[in-house]
Amino acid sequence: MALKAYTAALLMLCFCPAAVAAQAARCGAIADSARISQVGEFSNMQLTDEHAYGYTVTLWRTRGCLFGLFESSQGLQGDTPIGELQGLKYDSKSGKLSFSAKLTMGVVYSAGSNGPEASRDLFRFDGNLRANAVIGVVAHSLQNNANLKPTSSDVALLASKRDAELMHGVTTYGDFRRIWQPVLKRRGPKW
Repeated sequence: MALKAYTAALLMLCFCPAAVAAQAARCGAIADSARISQVGEFSNMQLTDEHAYGYTVTLWRTRGCLFGLFESSQGLQGDTPIGELQGLKYDSKSGKLSFSAKLTMGVVYSAGSNGPEASRDLFRFDGNLRANAVIGVVAHSLQNNANLKPTSSDVALLASKRDAELMHGVTTYGDFRRIWQPVLKRRGPKW
């Protein structure tokens, strides 16, 4: 019996990378006509009179694939830096969710540069998607300086019905690209 369990576990390990690769290939080429639905907007954004601090993850679904946007604010309110979710992996059975997002949070002076340059902020998330929250760890690294160690923090991003209102009216992947591409061009990563 132990040999059967070991063999089954070994077979599952062998097939998982193929399944993940197949899902990545399928989700990497979404047709503009593909119907999409809202999963939700999840946030821990804290606002003061002039400042905003925190993260927001906005998720949509099509054909079993998740896609979306990531925002991070660490200062003055307005034009919050935003980026598309990349390398997204999601297990609908366990709720396990991981992704990365490129943002530009500001400007930096790097060793050897002739002046300020756009920051190349890389955020990585590893955690779980639940019905009313995205819970896990956000790691942030500055790609302009390999000597800086990444920072990480535990986060609980709660579903926000008010913020999710911005998701209404988007019914196809083409609609999503048409509406969000100008926003990403203006507030998205500069790298």
